[in-house]
Amino acid sequence: MSAAPNLDKVIALLTGRNSQELEARHLAAIDKLCASSKDGFAIRDLPKVQQILEITVQLLLKGNARFLQPAISTANKPFVRLTATDEFRLLGNITSMLSSIGQLFQPQIPIDLQIAASEMLFVFATGYGNRPSMLDKLPAVQELDTASGLRQYLSNQ
Repeated sequence: MSAAPNLDKVIALLTGRNSQELEARHLAAIDKLCASSKDGFAIRDLPKVQQILEITVQLLLKGNARFLQPAISTANKPFVRLTATDEFRLLGNITSMLSSIGQLFQPQIPIDLQIAASEMLFVFATGYGNRPSMLDKLPAVQELDTASGLRQYLSNQ
């Protein structure tokens, strides 16, 4: 992952009183953010990325179609863990971002953005292709002895 622009500065640019009307700068900042985060967004940065996505979608819904591609680029990035425990320590960041992505499946949202959100959810659900499906390794339901206390904990690793 290359050095991403300061997420706080991007948020300040999008929400600042003096910069709210600078659409060309907004688009450039979001494009730079997505280009510098080709491999995905760090899990620890997801709250800020979520805020940028929500602002971008609001600008899109206000009638500015130029924000469609930046919103798609932001929504269609995988989550990158920087430490082995990120997925567990920062689970709230992941669930909050997934909830925000789920909000993109409303009728007023452009279909291209919904497709990008679907692709992101698919990538997340399949573990980025780095692990076999754990469902293939589970015994059939009839074979499980529910009284044995056997529990399996699966994660998105």
